[in-house]
Amino acid sequence: MSNLKNHKSVKVENRVIQQEELLNDIEKLKESNESKDEVLANLQNIVKEKDEHLISHLKEIESLKTQDEIVEDLVSIKESKCWIYIKPLRDLQKAIRRVDVKFRKYKKIIEKSKLFDAKFYLKTYRDARRANEMPIEHFLKVGFKKGYRPNESFDTKW
Repeated sequence: MSNLKNHKSVKVENRVIQQEELLNDIEKLKESNESKDEVLANLQNIVKEKDEHLISHLKEIESLKTQDEIVEDLVSIKESKCWIYIKPLRDLQKAIRRVDVKFRKYKKIIEKSKLFDAKFYLKTYRDARRANEMPIEHFLKVGFKKGYRPNESFDTKW
């Protein structure tokens, strides 16, 4: 009988151990599912954000004009009376830009040559002193036309 009791108690102990192991396995599965649920929730949030971002870009793209629409607008502008009337002004603006580029080029050449003496020029020509500009600019705009000398030993009239 004692063997039977021992046998029953061993069986009971084995059952208890099995139940504890099952409970542990269940807990691990719950924890695993909880972490999977968190990952899934994070992934769903990321997908939602990306979808919103994509939708906003699609709306932006839809709002942009097509290349054909832009070409039509440009043709319309160039055929307008206003565009035709201001053509002389646009041409004048281009000419001024070309003159300005040449002016800067000549100014740079003269500065590099070291042939322009600003102190001499200001001391010699009163209108250059009164002008509201650099002496070298005055020379390029006015002085050389009047025959002003850029330095003491250089004679533009010669």
